[in-house]
Amino acid sequence: MIIRAGFTSILIPTVGTYISSLILVLTGLREWFRWYKTPDNKPLNKFGYNEAALPREAALEVIEETHHYWKDLRAGKTKADKLWVK
Repeated sequence: MIIRAGFTSILIPTVGTYISSLILVLTGLREWFRWYKTPDNKPLNKFGYNEAALPREAALEVIEETHHYWKDLRAGKTKADKLWVK
């Protein structure tokens, strides 16, 4: 199997290798999101859903719900507490 991304191509010998590669990418992304705020002395992020990647539709529902809360926060309908709102 050959995967093209822009000007580069990657040869992946089997579908199993491809799936293993995707799992490593998802793991790396999750770890980045877990740690990215720690240089500012903030705690590690925690994840729900047993840290599993959600199916597309479920992820879109979470994004929509979060966006709704963000809009309420920006509009002053929700108490900011320790959040930075500018």
